[in-house]
Amino acid sequence: MSNTPDHNYPPQKQALIATRYQQNERFAHPIDENFLHQVRRSHPITPALRQKLNEQLQQLYETYIRHGSVVKAEQMPRLYNVLQYCAQRLFISLPLTVVGQGMATVLDAFTVGTDEIAYLVLSPRVSIELPLAELTFVIGHECGHIALEHVLYHTLLEMEIHPPSWYQNLLQGASSHLMFGQLIVNRRAFKIANQGTEGLQASGRVLLATWQKLSEISADRAGLLCCQDLHAAERALLMFASGDTTLTQEEINTYFSALSTERRPLLERLYAQHPVMMKRIQCLRLFASSIIYYELTNQPYPAVQLLSSIELRKRTAQVLLR
Repeated sequence: MSNTPDHNYPPQKQALIATRYQQNERFAHPIDENFLHQVRRSHPITPALRQKLNEQLQQLYETYIRHGSVVKAEQMPRLYNVLQYCAQRLFISLPLTVVGQGMATVLDAFTVGTDEIAYLVLSPRVSIELPLAELTFVIGHECGHIALEHVLYHTLLEMEIHPPSWYQNLLQGASSHLMFGQLIVNRRAFKIANQGTEGLQASGRVLLATWQKLSEISADRAGLLCCQDLHAAERALLMFASGDTTLTQEEINTYFSALSTERRPLLERLYAQHPVMMKRIQCLRLFASSIIYYELTNQPYPAVQLLSSIELRKRTAQVLLR
């Protein structure tokens, strides 16, 4: 396993964490999991940075609360029940969740935080307009980021790209490479020789963006484990891509045709934080055709040959490298 439970936790929580790690190890993209394991082991986040992050994120959460609504069973029973189900399915505590009223026109969902403080932010349209299965996929995807411990590093990556002043000040006096993009490419497994600072930072950004794309593949798998409906998962992804929750089947087919011919410039693909949508859907279809998926969802095997874990890894790599 890439992680072990914190022995300061009560036994019941330790057992929950151990079960979560066992499940994560089975469905997470292997490079996603190994990448984070190497980063944690080779250069753990300093206590000063962790404390400052938690303080800033607590303030940000309070801002969201002032301009939104905390999801509670009494006020939003449908959304609360989906959150509760996804948290239980992925063996995490029920995450703090806010519906941001200032996001009324957009279709959006994201997770921010650290290992200690992590919360979901949803636009009102997510809870109002999405059908139940699609909503479950979206919430499962976001809870997946928490379960897979992506949130701290997603937050740091965002700060590397758009650094707030307190983050820059905190790192200025550091004696070693604390900036996330630099520390990763300086590690032995990701070392890039004969490059200046600009090349080092650019290489770090590409590696981080590559990891983030793979983390989205893992989180999509978590969403599918929760909703257990491949077509609903695909519809949810297309709804978020288009911003339209009323897509007809004909429009979905048209969208698929357009996605299949989509070509992005190389640099755009390298620095993108999310995979190309068609590749993302193809990877999810592969996972839905795997032995791992059927074992983790306790579904009876279909009368077709399923992908082994090795074949799933190989074919997923082929999709992503095309």
